[in-house]
Order: sequence, then C-alpha cells, then structure tokens
Amino acid sequence: MTIVNETAEGLILGEQNSVIVIICTVNSGHPQNTLELKLRNTSMMSNSSDFIKHSFVANRNDNLKRIMCIADNTFYRLVKNIQLLIYLFPIVYVGAEPSARVEEGKNITLLCRYESNIKENVLRWKRNKSIVLKAQNRNLTLTNVSRDSTGTYSCEVENRIGIGADMVEVIVLYKPRVLDIHNTLEVESDIGQPSFVSFTIVSGTRPYISWTLDPGGKKGNWVVQDLRYETYNVSSTIVPYDQSHLGCYGARIRNNIGSLNLNIELVGFKVPVVPTRMIYNTSNIIELTCNVSLYNASQLSTNWVHFYEGTEIRTLKGKVENSSSKLRIPFCDYRDTGTYTCRWMSSTAMHSFSSEIYVRSKEQEVGSRNSSRSSSHSYAEVDSVYYHTVEWRNYTTEAPLPANVDPSVNADVSIGSRESDKTEDGTDQTQTEEATQSYMELV
Repeated sequence: MTIVNETAEGLILGEQNSVIVIICTVNSGHPQNTLELKLRNTSMMSNSSDFIKHSFVANRNDNLKRIMCIADNTFYRLVKNIQLLIYLFPIVYVGAEPSARVEEGKNITLLCRYESNIKENVLRWKRNKSIVLKAQNRNLTLTNVSRDSTGTYSCEVENRIGIGADMVEVIVLYKPRVLDIHNTLEVESDIGQPSFVSFTIVSGTRPYISWTLDPGGKKGNWVVQDLRYETYNVSSTIVPYDQSHLGCYGARIRNNIGSLNLNIELVGFKVPVVPTRMIYNTSNIIELTCNVSLYNASQLSTNWVHFYEGTEIRTLKGKVENSSSKLRIPFCDYRDTGTYTCRWMSSTAMHSFSSEIYVRSKEQEVGSRNSSRSSSHSYAEVDSVYYHTVEWRNYTTEAPLPANVDPSVNADVSIGSRESDKTEDGTDQTQTEEATQSYMELV
C-alpha cells in the first residue's frame, strides 16, 4: 500500500486554505478489495478498486490530524496512517500594559503575540492605519502619552502563508483643556449690562465648571453644551454694576482626571482702531477702521477727532457700515500727522480709542501769510512736523527772538494753508473752525 506525496517522516504537507490531494494505491488480491479513507474514524471516501483519491481545502483544524487508508477483501486487511502538517497563517493577539486606558503623561506598552507554526517575515505596528513602526519588534512602547496619542493601534504579522492582525483602542485620559486661549480670557463689558463669557474646551469626560475669583459682579450659572466628540462649549454671564466689578474673575474646569483654572478678565467697553500706529508718505491714503462689538452701531453716534499734541484740530465723519466706522483721508501730507480718536457715543456714555499717525515731510521754512501785517507780528520757523525747534523772528528786522511756544495758547502764527481749506474769496476756512481756535496753526 502506498500514499502518494508522503514524506519520509510520514507526513502530507499543505497550506491553510489550500487544496490537499490524498492518493492511496494498493495491489489488489482476490477477491477484489475495498479501499477507504478515514479521518478520525469518520469515513471520507471509499470504493472497490486499487486506487482512491480525495481532495479538500485544508483549514486550521486539519493541522496534525491523522488519515487512514484501509484496504479490505474480507480475508486480509491493510491499514496505513499518515499525518497532515498544515502551514498556518498567523492569528494575532494585541494587549496593553498596564491598561489601554492611560492618563496623559504616563507610559503604556502594547504587546503583540501570534499563533502560527512558521516564523513571521514581517511584524509591523500601525496607528489609525498608518505605519508607526516597521520592525520585528513585538512590543510597542508609548512614552509620555498625550491626547494626540489616542487612537486605534494594530499589529500586523505576515508570513509566507498570509497576514494576521489584531488591534486595541488606546484611550488617553486627560484633564480639561481650553482651546485658543493661553492664560486669560478677555471679555468686554458695559456697566449694568450682562457680559457673555463663552469658550470651547476639550475633555475626555463631561466637565464641571465653578467660579473662583470674584471682584463683585453678578455671576450667572455655567452652561455646558456638547459640540462633538470630547468637545464642549462652556458659557455664562457676568453683570458689572460699577467700575469696581471690572477685573479678574476665575473659573475652575474639572473632570475625573484633573482640573484647570482659567482667568477671565472683565474689561470695559473696547473700541479698537486698526492700525493703531502707522507712518505714511506724502500723498498716501490714510485709512482707519474703528469697530464696536457690544452694541448695534445703529444705537450709537460716531465721529473721529484729530488731535495734535493734545490739541483738538478738527472733527471728521467716517463711513459707518454695520458695526464699523471707516475714516479715509486721501492725498495726505504732514498736516495730517497726529492722533485720531474714534468715538462711539450713546445717551449715557462715550467709548473711544485712538491711532497715532505720522506723515513724513521735508523741512520747511514758511513765511507770514500776509506781508502787510504790522511789525509786531512774527512768523515761526519749524524744522520738521514735530516742531523740534521754534524761534520767533521780528517781521521787519528778521532778528531772531528766542521764545518758548506753548501749544495750548492761541498764537497768531501760520505756515500757509491747504488749497482745499480756502474759500472762493481766498480766505482760509480753517481759521473759522472751532477745533483750530485753540491750536497754534502750523499748517
């Protein structure tokens, strides 16, 4: 009796999920024998001939099973045993020590084990389907884990038969974290009106919020709203009833892992101007934008006031759109240098913010505006727009007369005027404006 493909060790070799063919032959006697293949006393196939063939797809459970080929003609009985050796693809098991749930800042080791009767060719670790380690290292250690370490980690083992994989979900537990805020949340406020406090946090579990620091304003309850996975919006209100209620408030945000303290700075009504400081060249266009956030602009009136060294020069109107006022000064020159204050006014209060503007100009020497002025009149020599040097000269003698100029005192001094400021009869309209009556005219 012979079994085809039998090895010297009495084995038939095969691979998992592949077809295995078993052929058994015998020299038949008289009478004709019956051939039968059995697997663990269960008949697989039989016939009345000298040759029997059986094929099947090997599975994992077939490995190391024994098959018998039996020839029987009622007078004689021959039996031959043979063992199946099925090469297996790996079955992988992944675990975590000490646990797959780990606190932020600690270490975790992921373990990869597999079952197979042949050695692996490749063992690789993946995180969220991206390879993080490609080596024959069965353990993956994550040190000082952070929230970003959360994810699905899988171990893939590959041998010449196939690939096996298993995975574990690593969850990093972390204390609350405020998004887009470093240390202090600044909140604008208006006396007697509720100021809304709102920010977004991430937390592994639903957070709890409580007030800590308290300058005295009326505080509202905290509301926590789910936004998406592990992300929450937190909101409340503060009502300041006088200036002493402005200042630093505090909130403590906590979960099962830890807590976070957040400073909330309650500030007055803000009217930011952009840009806050700028240098222009002559003939540039000055563009300033002033925003108001706490009110609907339709409830307020607004204007721009031009100052130079604390002296009010003129009042301008900007273009109001939504909650913004935009001031545009085309073809600027050195006379536009100064401080521009944006004012938003209600019936009870005024809020303002300023921008510093400097327009470059060449040194000028400008004479008197009218040559028929009496000898008691003088004119000023100014070596720059900042008026670093001012000296008085007698109009008739041109003799220098040292003097200290006080810009708060009205001085009968002029250095020309803009063509745009003149009326049809040639007089200087600027002189008639209230804003320039208390200003030493250096235009």
